[in-house]
Amino acid sequence: MFEDKQQDYASCEGVKKMERPVKTETQLTKDLTVPALREPYLCKAGEEQYAAWRERVKNIPCSYKPAASFNPVLKETYEPGWYCDKLGNTLEGYPLPEKNHSLVVGLYSGEGILYSRASVCEDTWLENVPAKYIYTASDEREAYNVPNTTLNVVPLSRQSSLLRPSGEHTNAHLLQLIGLRDMYLKNPHSDWFLIVGDDTYVDVDFMLKGLERYDPSEPLWLARTAYRENFGRSDAWKWIKRTSSREDFIRIFKESWTERHSDTVFEWTSGATAWLLSRPAAKLYSDNLPAIMKLMDLKAICYCPDLVTGMILSVLGLKITTFSHMEMHPYAVDSASIDFHTVAEVTLYHYVQPARMISLQQRALHAKLDRLITLQSTTPLFAFAAALHRAHLSTHRRRTAQHLNFNLPPPASP
Repeated sequence: MFEDKQQDYASCEGVKKMERPVKTETQLTKDLTVPALREPYLCKAGEEQYAAWRERVKNIPCSYKPAASFNPVLKETYEPGWYCDKLGNTLEGYPLPEKNHSLVVGLYSGEGILYSRASVCEDTWLENVPAKYIYTASDEREAYNVPNTTLNVVPLSRQSSLLRPSGEHTNAHLLQLIGLRDMYLKNPHSDWFLIVGDDTYVDVDFMLKGLERYDPSEPLWLARTAYRENFGRSDAWKWIKRTSSREDFIRIFKESWTERHSDTVFEWTSGATAWLLSRPAAKLYSDNLPAIMKLMDLKAICYCPDLVTGMILSVLGLKITTFSHMEMHPYAVDSASIDFHTVAEVTLYHYVQPARMISLQQRALHAKLDRLITLQSTTPLFAFAAALHRAHLSTHRRRTAQHLNFNLPPPASP
């Protein structure tokens, strides 16, 4: 009887059901207004605060100045506002990427630091990268209590017998060499390829925006700075001497090498600020790396992954295209020797320890939200909120799995 009455009610002419009207996203955004900001929400520091920091940092004990390795560790470095008086602040509209360029990121790490360094990268800036890989020398995560399901870890010892036992820091240059090739083989249609260490923080939006100046279909090797050396005039000459056949090596690659470089000259750039390869450049590297590795005694090469990679890319005929519009620095921005207090957009940070990486992520998110509000459009604000929600859920799932592996109570819900 009740169902009949409901049917009659619904079918009566001139009578509408008491339903809440559903607005489309377009209608919803038109009904909302975005209030203007007068100052940044989190970071309000100015010249006075920066000057105070410059005086204070002179008296802070530091075991390694380029990395701002304060000793003892300052607890305040864990706070969200740690970078406020060290970086520039602005309310200019946020530079949203306009082109749909794809970026593949590799992170080389170690079995013993996956849970700390690599995991915090995954929790912060790597969340914004769909194609990402964390490289280690061997698959010994269980021995270090890092569950296999929490991180996208690729053990490279299966791809090269040259990798030494896990725990040796000299594996880094091999991880970088082999990992870069692995990234391309897994993503041959992507536009850009970047591989960095696990003490690096990348602002992905700024990087994608900066890459819009370039055509990823061209064979490009991009870097902040280019260093040029001659095999016969520096210690790098030892690298040629360590090849199994110096004459064969020079003969095989002489044509491509000398096409864009003077004879025996090579370029390289610091791994601290990293470099990017376009799709054709990554393919060239990937296709030739196995042959080059057979001609090189990699076990005898110095611990210098950036130098070795530069040599390989140079002999393949690639030349560095330098840029200045993406800010990067090999030293930590909170070290005593760096002055970035007027720079509001830093693309890559080096020497970022796990706790400070979280502080840096919090600052970046607040700065992005402030500048999105300046755009006076609700659409990017909805997208920001949705992305932030997805990131929190992803981090919570990953950390819950890690807590369960350690037999600890799960973290609080986001």
